[in-house]
Amino acid sequence: MANDKSQNGSRSPKLGLICFGQSKIDCTILSLSTFGAALDVASFNEKIPDEFTLLVFGEYIERRCAIVWRRDRRIAVVFSR
Repeated sequence: MANDKSQNGSRSPKLGLICFGQSKIDCTILSLSTFGAALDVASFNEKIPDEFTLLVFGEYIERRCAIVWRRDRRIAVVFSR
């Protein structure tokens, strides 16, 4: 059975950038699908808002996100339409 990344998403870590207002925070994208992503933020900052823009380096992806949950330095987001 072939692995269709368009349905299952990417499980290879990627570098990303969380953008809101004038702030930008580096992150590692642990998983990425058409519906959302799991992010790891190196220097966790409680001031990350509930909604922000996620940039995925090397893939020219820019998506509006809403946080689903936060745990320690891990954030799960769903993409807004």
